[in-house]
Amino acid sequence: MSRPARWFNQRIEYFVLSLAVAIIGTLVAWWSVFARRMIAREGALTRELLELTAGSDPAARAAGEAAIEVRADRMMLMISGESALFGLALILCLLALFVIARRRQSARLRMERMLQFTSHELKTPVAGVRALLQSLELGSIPADQQATLVK
Repeated sequence: MSRPARWFNQRIEYFVLSLAVAIIGTLVAWWSVFARRMIAREGALTRELLELTAGSDPAARAAGEAAIEVRADRMMLMISGESALFGLALILCLLALFVIARRRQSARLRMERMLQFTSHELKTPVAGVRALLQSLELGSIPADQQATLVK
């Protein structure tokens, strides 16, 4: 595997995590803008309905306008609160996934080092056994010593 491919494979969790956060963040922003536009549109339609039903009564019209404003403000506050809460949840999940990715990478590095150490430590005894077997095969060990070595 080439060096850039190895580098990318070691950090793929971060790329996937960044992509997921970008997509989710975009969706949340879109949802927030969409919801705000819908609230504004509902307010406009309610005002039109109020004009049709209230007629020329200024008191009914003023009360209706106040009720529309209170409802619109409450809905905007709700959307803002939900967006902020979702953003906070997204940040907490991002941090948790980042910690998990770091721990996984650390565990992988520890395992690689352990395998490197183990293979290095096993090479010495295996090399000795290999040299002994080659010596036995070549017949360079006297027959009386071969019996003790083969046991």
